Amino acid sequence: MNIKNLSGTLTLVDFKEPSNNYPIIVGPNLGYPYFLEYNISSETEKHLFELLVVASDKDNPESVKTTLEGTISLIPILNLKLKDLPEDSPVKNEAVRGKPITLDVEKVEKIDFTPINRVSFLENENYLNPQEYFRKFKTFGELNNFFKISVSFVESTEVTEFLKSRNFIMFDISQQLSEELTRINFHAFVLTKQNWKDFSFIQATDPHLAKRNDEILEKLDINFSKKITEKIKRLFNQLRKKEVPPLKERLINPNNQFRKLIKLINRKVLSNEIDFIVLTGDIIDFCLLSSVAIDELIDFHFTNTNWKIFRDIILNKEDYSKPGMIQGEELLCPIFTVTGNHDFRLAHYDLRWGMMYKKIGLVLSEAIMLFDDWVADPFRALTPLRRCLINYWQEINPSLDFIVTLGKNHFIFMNSGYDSGKDFRDLVWGSPSSAGMTQAQIGMIENFLNYGFKKDNNVFLFTHGPVINPIKKVKWIQKIKKAFNPDTYLEIDELKESFLAEKGLPEKKRNLDNKIYLKHGTITDNWQEMVSFCLNYCTLALCGHTHALREFRLELPIEKSAVFKSVPFNLKKIENPAAVFYDDYSEILKTPEEIIERKPYIVQTPAIGLGSYDRPETGGGYREIKIKNGKISSFKVHYLPK
Repeated sequence: MNIKNLSGTLTLVDFKEPSNNYPIIVGPNLGYPYFLEYNISSETEKHLFELLVVASDKDNPESVKTTLEGTISLIPILNLKLKDLPEDSPVKNEAVRGKPITLDVEKVEKIDFTPINRVSFLENENYLNPQEYFRKFKTFGELNNFFKISVSFVESTEVTEFLKSRNFIMFDISQQLSEELTRINFHAFVLTKQNWKDFSFIQATDPHLAKRNDEILEKLDINFSKKITEKIKRLFNQLRKKEVPPLKERLINPNNQFRKLIKLINRKVLSNEIDFIVLTGDIIDFCLLSSVAIDELIDFHFTNTNWKIFRDIILNKEDYSKPGMIQGEELLCPIFTVTGNHDFRLAHYDLRWGMMYKKIGLVLSEAIMLFDDWVADPFRALTPLRRCLINYWQEINPSLDFIVTLGKNHFIFMNSGYDSGKDFRDLVWGSPSSAGMTQAQIGMIENFLNYGFKKDNNVFLFTHGPVINPIKKVKWIQKIKKAFNPDTYLEIDELKESFLAEKGLPEKKRNLDNKIYLKHGTITDNWQEMVSFCLNYCTLALCGHTHALREFRLELPIEKSAVFKSVPFNLKKIENPAAVFYDDYSEILKTPEEIIERKPYIVQTPAIGLGSYDRPETGGGYREIKIKNGKISSFKVHYLPK
């Protein structure tokens, strides 16, 4: 196992090299932090929590304990050095680390690979179990013995002082591998004063981060002289008969959008307004950097992937500067991550495909100019590989599916998979369905309901692929239908409850499951089971993928309706287990009582990165969920300042 020291602060463990037998802390990690309740009256007592550690030939717990003792510690993240800086300033707003707190190893227990559908959910046993994909993809090389490590610590005076004015404090978990080298699980542990009755969190989705996003302005400036560029632009402007604003005013850089979100969240953290953020998939646009040569595809090194770009933006440790990049900040808030279909994609795609260039503010002439730099092989670009997640498991989040309970709130995080070819029509129409849920994932939910679920608790479900999504009707066909039937709708907004109420339809007739196809671009496998779960147990299901703002609520079926299982290869119809209603519920419903009365809700949140094709202005959206006295008081969508 080769250990690389980067910039004097970060250590990457290259798990592809032969092992030198270091036990490595796998979790908790950046995208799956551990929350521990802090009681200010017992500040001198020991705090206990667990780590998941992987080792190679050390299959003896005592041997692992001896190796780890005195080598692991917590590094408190105390604050941010806030400076009033312009966006292009080379000076960074930096998070301040405190003095290390040594972790004492109390107990070491060897554990085996545990399928998610066999977890008992008793006494927090669901936390960070090693999964079969570690072994299948050799995620940690030859390290394949796993241990659950109980550790303890007493907080320092500076931590105690910090928590007098703040709701929580984050820590890095630092592991000394040798005298010179340290591995760090960033933002992995949280000590919180929350009782989880009154709290807030943010859901953001579809940032589509990639190093390429930061290089567009530079590529257009360097590769073509301004003279030629202006001639081409004038020609295209004449053809379209209108002038376009300068590129710097039009270009939407998804990386910058995410940097702006971090700045916004940090201000909320500093004023105790937010407790954590959930990122629901399409974290990166594709796995391998656009500059990686084809002969390097066999190796998924962290530094060759956009997972490093994601982590560097979170930590504000970007090692390059490009025109148009705004100055970032380190995220001061814990983050939970869920994967999306783009996170499985191997390589970059051509910005001209499906007129993608329009979504980021380019015109065709500019997209053509970028052709030589980022020409793409369609097969490689759209190939979904689970190997693309190796670095995600190593450095971000070792779990694809997990459940966290905080107070009387269950948070269920589920991977909806890669692009599915079963719903081929959706794939061709540019709204690919996700593979959906496996039987093991359904088994995980069943075990949770049997052993972990509490009836009066809130249940929040986070997936990338939406559970409900209406098909976009072809307008000219609808217009012909409307000539014969005045009740035919032309836009989906005409199916909102409030609109149908104005037309005089009774409440029980305002459902849309019998009016429009609702399985377009959703999850392919076990769709019916997921709708049933949302109907019977969820308070709020939060999704992404569509880059759109849509909100649905569910009731028991009013009359039978059905959807195709997977078009066009399987035209068998499956029953829709719920009546589905559509409206702007987060804006209409004003009180917790109103919200709870009409739950459950399945909502799609606009992308933080880019808007949808038909509404590009919706980019930069995120959803803030507020809980007051144990009930949802708000789940509104907000937008980054333009």
